[in-house]
Amino acid sequence: MSPVKKVLLINPPGKCFIRKIDGSIVERKHCQPPLGLAYLGSACLNAGYDVEILDILAEGYEFERLTEHYIVYGLETPMVIERIRQAAPDLIGVSILFSHVASECYRIIHEIRQAFPDIPIVVGGHHPSAMPDRVMANPDIDFAMIGECDETLPQLLEALNGRFDYASIRALYYRDGDRVLNTLSGVKPAVTGVDFNYYRLRDSPNPANVAKLAYPAWHLLKMPLYWTSDVRIGGGHVMRERCLPMVASRGCPHVCYFCTSPLMGGYKGYRQRTVADVCDEIRWLKHEYDIQEIQFLDDNFYISAPRVKDLLRALAADEFSDILFSVPAGAEANALDDEVIDLMARANFYKVFLALEAGDQGIQNLLIDKHVNLSRVPHLVQKLKAAGIEVRGYFMLGFPGETRAQMIHTAEFALSLDLDEIALSVVSPLPGTPLFDQCVKENLFVNDFDVNDIRYSVSHIKMADITPDELEDIRRGYWERHKARKLAEGPKRGDVHKVFTTVEEFSHTGFKTVPPRPSAV
Repeated sequence: MSPVKKVLLINPPGKCFIRKIDGSIVERKHCQPPLGLAYLGSACLNAGYDVEILDILAEGYEFERLTEHYIVYGLETPMVIERIRQAAPDLIGVSILFSHVASECYRIIHEIRQAFPDIPIVVGGHHPSAMPDRVMANPDIDFAMIGECDETLPQLLEALNGRFDYASIRALYYRDGDRVLNTLSGVKPAVTGVDFNYYRLRDSPNPANVAKLAYPAWHLLKMPLYWTSDVRIGGGHVMRERCLPMVASRGCPHVCYFCTSPLMGGYKGYRQRTVADVCDEIRWLKHEYDIQEIQFLDDNFYISAPRVKDLLRALAADEFSDILFSVPAGAEANALDDEVIDLMARANFYKVFLALEAGDQGIQNLLIDKHVNLSRVPHLVQKLKAAGIEVRGYFMLGFPGETRAQMIHTAEFALSLDLDEIALSVVSPLPGTPLFDQCVKENLFVNDFDVNDIRYSVSHIKMADITPDELEDIRRGYWERHKARKLAEGPKRGDVHKVFTTVEEFSHTGFKTVPPRPSAV
């Protein structure tokens, strides 16, 4: 094998679901910088390798392909193959961050394998971490890496050059002839599932000291592509044009039974960056990219009260007064006290996303590891709004055993809170979670369930007294009622990057394709 000198990291296309019953698009077309790949690019550069990042989604944002159930957007396959040919990499890494893009990633990987049969292909992300054996059953894939790969991807490059042993790379799945081997066989997991394991930090591949990691290699990406998009992280929009994501911590101390965070961050693998390190990166982003807004993608930004208060005090300094902040991944309501809220307002945190999940206290106590006291939430919302902070609430509908009445109770609870935005999602049995295992054990999957094609706006779980279409009617109907009312009120601030006036404009921004409506029978 020739020496490995250059790596090409690939971000896959985007997919938006089209509802079968009426042909409506139920997900927003978004474009966000791939923070994980930027970190990996930096790690490989620091190890002495050449790196390119191909963001199929961002570079092909205008190209749309209509399938039976989706609008797929990103560079077309011949364009991808030509870009790879121009890059001439010695290793290709494909991000399968979440299960909803897995089928599309497999399609692209197959085309790459046909065009470049001798270039090794490695995959990583939540999906491979959830079911590595199933992923490695795909003959087009040579390696699968579990968890965070900041340290292990450079080790794989060294192993391909004969300077490191595969067996010494933590959480690696690889081929030896016709066999698939892995380096975790002798490691005892903290939690064992059907296809997945959660590993303690000491046994995981994850870097223990995240403050030592180099800053993301944003220069490897075409940044103006992200700054011209109207929809950014998590299907939401931003206040300022020049916005970038970053993290002040990794991992989460909770293990919610529907969440895949322990797959990547490790079992209760919460690790903090120092306040000084976070501030230094923000200064760097200001200097290098004239950044105007930062979105923290931490799994649980607010969990450590003393530390988050220190960080907020630092971000409230005059030198950062021209930057807006938010945390799209969601705030743990229990962690927000009056002092934290006051500090958020001082530090230009313009919006908070409350991760409430269930509006039924029984489900909250039984299934949500954070155990939010829902009676406290109305006061919390009013306190945040009084401080000038917009409030968005995250809710989930359709837990196993949840009744129609409980779902409607959650939706009504969401509407009662006077939130500026609500996000109602359908509970998704993601591989690598106890919820997924419960669905396997109790035969709860709907007939057309595909683990490589999971959608957050579609019910994949059989319910006792409600059909998937009825659940979607509830989810979409309550969301549209709330969104229409808030759009009619107009924006709360005058410096919004993009103003939407109707629900249809908000939902369809960026799309060129109009799906056909089903014919009336």
